[in-house]
Amino acid sequence: VPTSLMLMIVAKSGERKSAVESKFFNPIREFEQSKRTTYEKDCQSWEIKHKIWQIERKAIEKKFDKAINQNASNEEIDVIRTELSQKMSEELKRPTPIKALYDDSTAQALYGGLQNGLPFAGLISSEGGNILKSGAFTDMAKLNSLWSGEPIIIDRVKAESIHISDARLTTVIM
Repeated sequence: VPTSLMLMIVAKSGERKSAVESKFFNPIREFEQSKRTTYEKDCQSWEIKHKIWQIERKAIEKKFDKAINQNASNEEIDVIRTELSQKMSEELKRPTPIKALYDDSTAQALYGGLQNGLPFAGLISSEGGNILKSGAFTDMAKLNSLWSGEPIIIDRVKAESIHISDARLTTVIM
């Protein structure tokens, strides 16, 4: 069963908390860095392909608008409508970054990462105040849901809805 860990390490300043944290989490940070490099390349490719897609879509929209304004036959309009529907369904989604470790993060950034990226994350810092004062700790009810693996649904009028299921969150505060 996927497990969420909640760990607290208490040690005095200078007792090497940061060194331990670095030793343990550097492989994950290296993984994230390699994925970030891939993500940046994918974004460049997506921007080019998306710009071409937008130009093609606009051309079909103009053709559709012209056909309607010139009272084209219903058959001709239906053909262009189908072409436009096909083009709309071909829109490529923007790549999403892969992130597993969060430190000073808002709750929205954490939830967005869990919804669009990896279904697990860690709030981790060798300076516990960074996490405790971060925006991620403003909604303990949702964090409790993540720790127990329950789904989270956030619906807002002016923001994209967030639906997270079967995600896990580990927290390490030092």
